Amino acid sequence: MSVQFLKSVDGNQAAAHVAYALSDISFLFPITPATSMGELSDLWAETGRKNIWGQKVDVVPMQSEGGVSGAIHGATVSGAIVSTFTCSQGLLLMIPNMFKIAGEVQPLVIHVASRAAGGQSLTIFADNNDVMSTRASGFAYLNSQTVQEVADMALVAHLSTLQGGVPFMHFFDGFRTSHEISKIQLPEYDAIAKLVDRDAVQRLRDRALNPLHPHLVGTVEGSDVFFQNEEHHNHFYNELPEIVEANMRKVEAMFGRSYHIFEYYGHPEPESIIVMMGAGVPTTEEALDTLVNKEGKKWGLVKVLFSVHGVLSTSSRLFPNLSSVLLLSSVLRSLVLPLSLFSLMLLCLSTMLNLILTSLVVVMVSVVRSTLLDVSVLFSRILNLRSLLITSLSTFLMIALILTFLCALNSTPSLKALLSVCSGVLVLMVLLVPIMMLSRLLVITLINMFRVTSSMMLTRVVV
Repeated sequence: MSVQFLKSVDGNQAAAHVAYALSDISFLFPITPATSMGELSDLWAETGRKNIWGQKVDVVPMQSEGGVSGAIHGATVSGAIVSTFTCSQGLLLMIPNMFKIAGEVQPLVIHVASRAAGGQSLTIFADNNDVMSTRASGFAYLNSQTVQEVADMALVAHLSTLQGGVPFMHFFDGFRTSHEISKIQLPEYDAIAKLVDRDAVQRLRDRALNPLHPHLVGTVEGSDVFFQNEEHHNHFYNELPEIVEANMRKVEAMFGRSYHIFEYYGHPEPESIIVMMGAGVPTTEEALDTLVNKEGKKWGLVKVLFSVHGVLSTSSRLFPNLSSVLLLSSVLRSLVLPLSLFSLMLLCLSTMLNLILTSLVVVMVSVVRSTLLDVSVLFSRILNLRSLLITSLSTFLMIALILTFLCALNSTPSLKALLSVCSGVLVLMVLLVPIMMLSRLLVITLINMFRVTSSMMLTRVVV
């Protein structure tokens, strides 16, 4: 009997194929680009397709993502095996219930065709900031980088959540993977059924809310009891990496495809590594083939498939010759620090330009005006100049300190040299500002003295 069959599908169909096999009930609300996963599940249910337990999956459309999150919480508490599909703002609307689901250690899987969360506007294109925004909820995360991996990691996610109890989020790049059509090996439902831990399924049924064996959940606790229970949850997360690895070995034994929670590709003794996930991994692997094999670069790639609290990997222990690490992320917020430094540099330059232009304007106005400057106006200008001087010096010094700190932390020679030059320029600006301010005051004072002297001489001539 065949355990898998060859078929051309996109990432969404690969995920829905596995989710349908391992679900009792699925709650839906459409959102691009995850909509087709729910549509396929609904179509299969209407046409009588059976899951691995020989039952049609109950597919329930909801009125919002908030309703979906409440429904999946209630269903899993009732002992059902649950799945749903979402992304972007829809996923963000589920966060409150995600904390409850993870806190109660309720097994379920959310499949996410990852899409950028709307900021200044909405967009339908790929980004992982929707998934990354949920990291504190307590879910475990599995990432797929190709359509074949979508089918396999979806299976690993469902098997692992039943065994470990921790809810899983299985995500892949929206459009780039969700709508990429590839010819892959889809697992047969009979083969999937052989991999399921029946004892884990029974434990889920036994702990369901039932009036015949009532138990208390959802209480309000004092801080002492609350944090004892939070600490008790750690053992679920500590055991989870081994559970995920074990299920990856089951998938390998059944279907012949090997996966690990972290995978390495590249030079056997790398000096620099790239850490990334998502659909860019195959392209990076091809680039490394050229850089390592033809150009002799000692570079490598660490592919991240699994992430959860308590899973740590020390790069220096794995790669003793490592000198630099490049973390590639599609989340723009990772560029906040460089962008902030660049903005501060522009602020410094604009402030310097403003000081120069202001000085020139004051000189021209003082020459053109026919009336003498009042002493009070002169004093007020001096006070304004003092506050501007303090603000400018504080800004320059702050940026210089930040650049010096980054220069001390960074080990890349080229970037270190650049930061040193920038820091030196800022220190020079700090020295130039008071000189320019004093020069401006001197020019104003000389002009006023000249005008006063001229006025007095003209008065004497007239008299």
